[in-house]
Amino acid sequence: MDYDKHIEHIQGIPILLHEAETMASHSGSCNLVQKDWEETLENLQVHQNHKARRVQYSKGYSGLNGAYNVRSVASSANTYKLVVLGSFYLDKPKEGDVHALNDWSFKTRNCPPLQRIGEAMRESDSKTLNDGARLFMESCTPAMCVHCQTYHKKFNMECDLNRNWCVTKLRVFNGDTIKNTFKSQLTHMLDTMGTFMAICQINIYSRTSYGDDKFKVGGLIKNIIIFQESAILPQQMSFATEEGDTLPAIEFAEQKEEEDIIHVQPRKNN
Repeated sequence: MDYDKHIEHIQGIPILLHEAETMASHSGSCNLVQKDWEETLENLQVHQNHKARRVQYSKGYSGLNGAYNVRSVASSANTYKLVVLGSFYLDKPKEGDVHALNDWSFKTRNCPPLQRIGEAMRESDSKTLNDGARLFMESCTPAMCVHCQTYHKKFNMECDLNRNWCVTKLRVFNGDTIKNTFKSQLTHMLDTMGTFMAICQINIYSRTSYGDDKFKVGGLIKNIIIFQESAILPQQMSFATEEGDTLPAIEFAEQKEEEDIIHVQPRKNN
């Protein structure tokens, strides 16, 4: 993934550019979906603190019989609050781990800002960054969210009462419009899709160590817009429709109205 090239493409898509800026301004996050993201990140005080190893971490906890150890930054002032662009894949919930959140997680395929952040959060020079970052979607309690109550009921969508994802923070972009969606609908689609791209508002605050020499960083996704790479790439297409051209026979499935995808104006968050 050519991050700078994809950032350039985003600059030409007003709706995505606006949403990235809105995510940042409404939450006080640093927007790295811009051409000068490297300079912006380097000038961020929290990043300088981590690079200088002035950040204290909690004692943490171990899981799977000591296979890993998770430690979080001791002060929220040293949590990274960012809006980034990246490519991700969806990872299934871990079984048999009492410390796991028992929820789907988003793992980075390619996200240069998170790579830089991982290097800054390194415990020592002997540690090697492994697999980028692992992020969980922030949960929403349906009983306390009128939007989730209303739209899950209206569209008869399954709702995860333990780890629900808020419909106001979960959106997809098809190359033209942005629409809200549901966790049950999205996880099914992404699990079969493989790698996808996203603009997301994230908080990075944890470091997970594996064995003696590997680690990855982690945190929460507060807001996300998911899309395929083709949705942001300039398209120049030519179809064989003129007389004399031959086309293979194609049967298209009957299209149905997409009433299971709705649009909700997201609320401001901190």
